[in-house]
Amino acid sequence: STNLRTINDLVDRMGRITANLRSFARRGDDKGQAKLSKAVDAALQLLGGRLENFSLTLHQNFADAELMIDQTRLEQILVNLIGNALDAMHAQPLPELWLEGALFEDRYRLLVRDNGHGIDDEARKHLFEPFFTTKPGEQGLGLGLTLSASLAAATGGSLSVEHPDSGGTQFVLCLPVVAG
Repeated sequence: STNLRTINDLVDRMGRITANLRSFARRGDDKGQAKLSKAVDAALQLLGGRLENFSLTLHQNFADAELMIDQTRLEQILVNLIGNALDAMHAQPLPELWLEGALFEDRYRLLVRDNGHGIDDEARKHLFEPFFTTKPGEQGLGLGLTLSASLAAATGGSLSVEHPDSGGTQFVLCLPVVAG
């Protein structure tokens, strides 16, 4: 019965964390505006320690844009997506990361693509679920993608994933642009 109690406590805690995440994603400055280039620079700077000993080829091919999302939130999403890409490429001798973006009607589409190990069919189904992680041990809480998707959705945007035939993984972040 100790096990049951432990499980109940865990389920309660997960419920509280998820509820907190939801209100966190809804809360705050949804009127914010972010400059994409600034957010990318900030994200790369935050991941700087991990990039130091990583022979990464980074392809940046995007038009800068003003997006309808809080600057810090955009940085948070990018840190998560780029961080995940680095994790996926840890065994890749020639890791490459593509950041490509363009206007698409009234939305900005930013692609974050890696040439890592890709995501297997089983994991694909659960990717955006809270507490789902493919990372070994205690490395991942499994909240990064859930939170990133919530933050994007809170602004009227979206976060989705594609699995290129060439291998690797491509995340697609769509956000509304600041008009005018």
